[in-house]
Amino acid sequence: MITKTALKTEYGFTDKAIEKFLGNADATKPNPHYKKMQMYLFAEERIERVLELHEFQEWKTKEASRRERLSIKAKARADQKRAELFAYIDSIPIAFAPSDYDALLKKAKKNYERHHDIYYVDWKSWPAEDLDRIMCNMLRHQYTNYEYELDQMFGKIGKAEGYFRLNDRIEEEIEKAYPFLA
Repeated sequence: MITKTALKTEYGFTDKAIEKFLGNADATKPNPHYKKMQMYLFAEERIERVLELHEFQEWKTKEASRRERLSIKAKARADQKRAELFAYIDSIPIAFAPSDYDALLKKAKKNYERHHDIYYVDWKSWPAEDLDRIMCNMLRHQYTNYEYELDQMFGKIGKAEGYFRLNDRIEEEIEKAYPFLA
């Protein structure tokens, strides 16, 4: 006996094809995973006879063609949605007010201390690349709509690539406004 699920996953049947070519199940038994549900079982010999039918072979060929067309359309829709997301990201206005290194570093240190709820940091022991990083982080999070834009991408096709694209755009604008952070 073969389950209805196996008919779909292993033999390519749909619910309509099962109804059309096989009709009612030959037997049922309690589902071991879901107590309130039944498992529908079909005799293997009956399935083999259906698989050999010319009508079934025609249906299966048409079904494969239909699925291929749907797959192509779905890919085209996904590509379109991805392109729309990228166009949106590229249209986000990102600009930073010029500032010198010392003034920007002072703001970044205060922002870091406030954000991490720290009252004293021994900044002299920090490597220059870490100080550059906290300046870039402050600019990204405090002077752009970064979190809002990430929320706008949530659940959209291309969000992973969009995340990197947004970060790259922000980094490019930071480098334009603050060449010392390049």
